[in-house]
Amino acid sequence: MDWSAIVFDQQTQGRISALCERRFGKTVDAEVASQYVLEKLSADDWQLCRKFTGRSLPQTYLYTLCSNLIEEHARKQYGRIRPPAWLKQLGDTWLTLWKLICLERQPVPAAIERLAGRDETLRNSDGLLDMVRTIKARLPWCGQQTGAVTTEQEPEEEAHTPAAQSDSSIEALLLLLHQVVLKQEPENKAQTQDALNNLGAEFTLDDEQRLVLRMAYVDGMKFSAIARALNLPAHKPARVAKQALAELRSVLQRHNLLPEELL
Repeated sequence: MDWSAIVFDQQTQGRISALCERRFGKTVDAEVASQYVLEKLSADDWQLCRKFTGRSLPQTYLYTLCSNLIEEHARKQYGRIRPPAWLKQLGDTWLTLWKLICLERQPVPAAIERLAGRDETLRNSDGLLDMVRTIKARLPWCGQQTGAVTTEQEPEEEAHTPAAQSDSSIEALLLLLHQVVLKQEPENKAQTQDALNNLGAEFTLDDEQRLVLRMAYVDGMKFSAIARALNLPAHKPARVAKQALAELRSVLQRHNLLPEELL
């Protein structure tokens, strides 16, 4: 497979630039990140790309690979950025807004427009603007386009490929989908995590399913946007997510982890 031709294709270059701009805004940081991704991809005669096993589409594998490299670059530049505990307690809307303006460094008007109208409680953009002011007052670095920010430093990880990240990814995915599928917060997160980790071997999600779930439920992307990003038919991401969630529900039900009202 000619990875050089695939990566330097105009469409692929546009997707890499879009991923970097989504993470860093339209800044010099985004340009530096894009260059970092290209250098890592092409290093050692495209070694990372050549780990592709063919179990998913090349575009799917490349999207995951680029996303991982962008986050690796961000950690090297700023450390690992995590939402503070007080913010987590305020709920999903606050976390999503924090992610848009602090992590992805999107302009405030764009972040508000993206969130406003999702449900009846968010139709008033003034309320979202008040939330932005609160976040920026507590986190002065939020939204800075360059320079270091306050972070929690963690040891560097060397997992670049989707396969190398499978263990940590499945743990995070299981915890996430416990909330997505069950529509509730676990009463005892540590206990729930232990229980779900023991079920890891029963899930047979492939790379494409995991990526679609990640893009939809972690990154908050619409299925139409996922289809464009992965060069898939417009209907496929929704079908992939539906099948994956059905499997997860089935496994959780077999182990009596699904509430009676959802059976």
